[in-house]
Amino acid sequence: MESFTRPDDWLLTRCLRCGNVAHYRFVYVIDKNEWNEATCRACYWREWAQSARALQGPYANVEVVPYERAQEVAEENGYIYLGPLTKPSLPDDPHRTECRRCGKISAERLGDIQFGCTCQPRK
Repeated sequence: MESFTRPDDWLLTRCLRCGNVAHYRFVYVIDKNEWNEATCRACYWREWAQSARALQGPYANVEVVPYERAQEVAEENGYIYLGPLTKPSLPDDPHRTECRRCGKISAERLGDIQFGCTCQPRK
C-alpha cells in the first residue's frame, strides 16, 4: 500500500487473503515466504489459535474476550486498539493495534500486546 523504500523499513500492506492492513518489513515477508508461512499475522494467529483449541479439545478456553478488556490491555501497553480480528474474539485470537509511539499497525495476540511495540525497550 506504500511505495517500497528499503528492505528493513516498515511498509503498510494489505493481506491478499483476509484483507487485514498492517505494517511489515520486506525482509520479513521474504523470510516467511521461504518458510511457506503466512506473512499476515492476522491469518497466522487465527489459524494457530484454532489449532491450539482443537488440540485442547473440551479443555480449551472458549470464553469470549470482551472488547473493553482487549482495549484496556492494548492501551495499557502503548497501543491504540483498532479492534478484534475474529468474531467472536476468543483467547489467543489476534487483535489489530497501532503503536502510539511509532504508528506501526500490527495483528497480535493479547499476550504479545503486553510486551509493547518493538520500537520500545522490552519491559
